[in-house]
Amino acid sequence: MNIYNYEGHCRWAGNEKTPQKIGETLIDTFEFLSKIYVKPPGCEDAFWILADIDNNYRPALLSKYTENFTDYIKSAICIYEGEPDPMGGYRIYSSITLRPRNIQRGGILNCYLCDGSPVTNSNVNYFEFEVGNSTFPPDPDRVTYSFYRDALLGGISIWAADWAYVRCSLYGSLPAEACGDPTFPYSGFHMPWMCYLSAERAAKVRAPAGIATERTPDGGLLMTAAETRLDPQNPEHMERSKALAELLIEHSGDRC
Repeated sequence: MNIYNYEGHCRWAGNEKTPQKIGETLIDTFEFLSKIYVKPPGCEDAFWILADIDNNYRPALLSKYTENFTDYIKSAICIYEGEPDPMGGYRIYSSITLRPRNIQRGGILNCYLCDGSPVTNSNVNYFEFEVGNSTFPPDPDRVTYSFYRDALLGGISIWAADWAYVRCSLYGSLPAEACGDPTFPYSGFHMPWMCYLSAERAAKVRAPAGIATERTPDGGLLMTAAETRLDPQNPEHMERSKALAELLIEHSGDRC
């Protein structure tokens, strides 16, 4: 039985946000996700745990840094050849960790952030999220259209993303192998479930036929291949996902 992973990705252009601003925005993100995330049954509690990605995943409870979160963000600056690298931005991993911790690992919400890099393209700074991971396959009951749509739209709004998408993938397999369609193009977008383009970018493209579309409050365009969980074994889902993949390959990032 194939276990598919589902990941949301929000991207935005280079900037020089301060650690204080990044920390404030990350707290807003945690508060938003805590409202829409449904804890798996049997969990007594849920709390955010943090780790700065480039410093060997040193975990710490968010509550420990509530009063001096800016200092924590500063400690998460990218490290290159043993030295702080501002061009790489500030990088943080976070997750809602569950009690008791030995159950429902596939229901954990994982988040990844890089912000504050001044590199002038929209591929460096990002906010990413996923339920479960390649080590703990996602609980299918947590991978819902409503959650991933709401989380993606929240990430777009909070981080002012230029473009975003949710992808489905099968670890170790190309998209063509994962869905059984040899013509499905390979890209880092794998099998797109949803994608978003800002108003400026959306004005330059036309949504593929058969794709569900909606305008976001900022004037951007959200396009969706399936309003249920994307199923790589569903030919109709894959036909629309393939159309989104081709659109993203042509118009994503700084090519739009």
